Amino acid sequence: MSHHQSSTPQTHSRHTATSNPRRSVALYDFNSTRFEPKRYASALLKDQPLVAVLQQANRLDQEIRQLDGDMKTLVYENYSKFIRATETIGKMKTDVVDMDAEMAKLQEKINTLHTQSALVHSVFHKGTAKVKQLSAAHHLLCKLQTLFDLPDQLRQCWIKQDWELATQYYLRAVPLFQHYGKLSLFSSIESDCMAIVTDIRESLWRDIAAQPTAKPCSSSDRMAHHAATDLLPAHLLPHLVNHPGIQSVPSVPMIPSGPRLAAQEHLEKIRRVIRASHLLVLLDPSTVTTRWETVLQVLLGELGALFQALVLNLQHHGVDDWSFLT
Repeated sequence: MSHHQSSTPQTHSRHTATSNPRRSVALYDFNSTRFEPKRYASALLKDQPLVAVLQQANRLDQEIRQLDGDMKTLVYENYSKFIRATETIGKMKTDVVDMDAEMAKLQEKINTLHTQSALVHSVFHKGTAKVKQLSAAHHLLCKLQTLFDLPDQLRQCWIKQDWELATQYYLRAVPLFQHYGKLSLFSSIESDCMAIVTDIRESLWRDIAAQPTAKPCSSSDRMAHHAATDLLPAHLLPHLVNHPGIQSVPSVPMIPSGPRLAAQEHLEKIRRVIRASHLLVLLDPSTVTTRWETVLQVLLGELGALFQALVLNLQHHGVDDWSFLT
């Protein structure tokens, strides 16, 4: 040990000086690999007095005792750690054994769950296919029921003269007729429906061509009507229709009794013609194309009559100068 070097007596400086310095250092260094106990003891007895030898012996004894205690403490600590490690390893072995058992149980449960899942999937797969099949059949039956109910629905619309609803029913059934029309059962239904739709179309055409039943105007109203027609040049008609100032002219209810009723009837007639034309386009576009001239003539006639009623209204309110339209 290094502190034993300091215990070397100073009286031997002459001996160390004449000898090899390295050998002298190694002689008194307990930690050196070159330390020789016999030579150290011989040199100590030769060079040191008895008191110094006893002191050195006591110090060595104390150090030995201390080292022995340290070794025992170290051994005890290591032994305690070893015991704890042994106990931990034993516990781990027990836990591993228990874990193996638990893992085996878990694997068994997973296998059971997998088997049950496959069974449920197999059962529900068959049920799913059946549900899809039944759903498709139900959807088809609803479509077919729509076709079966269509003639009665169209007849009810014919009785109520609800042409819009009849058109909706018919247009909804057209794709079904195109798909199932070749079957004899549905071909008869289609024939019945087409007969009713033909009657509806004819009713719409009659509605377009029908003349309004207006109450007769008074003699003064008829005179004012002819006067307004004569006073207003034909080339001013488009300007009057599009002129912004026409918005400030009193509305139809301000027209005298005869012209007011006529204007109302003409407006209603125009609405009916437009509505009927729209339904005819939906029901049979080709028919509207071939008979479009009839629709156009009716609309132009009603617009002209309505315009005349508006002119009477302007004249009734003192509008005699038509230059504001140019």
